[in-house]
Amino acid sequence: MTVPQRLTMVVTGSLAAAGVVAVAAASLGPQLPEPPSLPPLPSQVGVGRLGPPSPFPFPAAADRRVRSERRQLQTPAGDLQLVLVQAVVRGPEQRSVPALTKATPLQMKAGRPRRLGNDRVLIGRLGDRPALQTCVTLRGAAASRQDLSRLAPDGRLPSLAALAGLVPQPVPGCLLVSLRVESLPGAAAIGDDPAVHLIQAWTFLSPVLMPEVARSPR
Repeated sequence: MTVPQRLTMVVTGSLAAAGVVAVAAASLGPQLPEPPSLPPLPSQVGVGRLGPPSPFPFPAAADRRVRSERRQLQTPAGDLQLVLVQAVVRGPEQRSVPALTKATPLQMKAGRPRRLGNDRVLIGRLGDRPALQTCVTLRGAAASRQDLSRLAPDGRLPSLAALAGLVPQPVPGCLLVSLRVESLPGAAAIGDDPAVHLIQAWTFLSPVLMPEVARSPR
């Protein structure tokens, strides 16, 4: 066999191996674990009363599988709408609240980051109402791509142990939480800041959504 023939065989073999790897990666991609079920929430959350779940129409893109529901949260200060979306994302560029909600009914306007203890949230507007959004992972709540990339699995191919079923496969995603003010009794008269109401609601909702999260400073 001549040298050119050997080189041809080596190159062809390398391309074939690369093709096998690519096919394997493509076949593994759509087989990501399903997102966990939405957390069961008690009817009484802190000082609020939570209504029964109802479906929320959240369009599922090809790279995102979701479970979602809408609830009404009644507190002494006013009523809020709570929407939970369990999402799985593939690319790091999608790992932020604005990316997850882009071109959906949950896309927030003028969302500004706020740090509430160990959690990061966005406060802005959904439609014409003040709203709070964040993404909950097993390690905490975050809103930006930087923070979520640090808290959530990175979406790379799972390890051999995960493929063999010896350990759970990481699910690159989070629980998207949207809280929107529906009514604030007497807010205009007494000058209440809706953001304060949203933050108060989050403080007693977050322990229910993240019961296993260590609340130590990150």
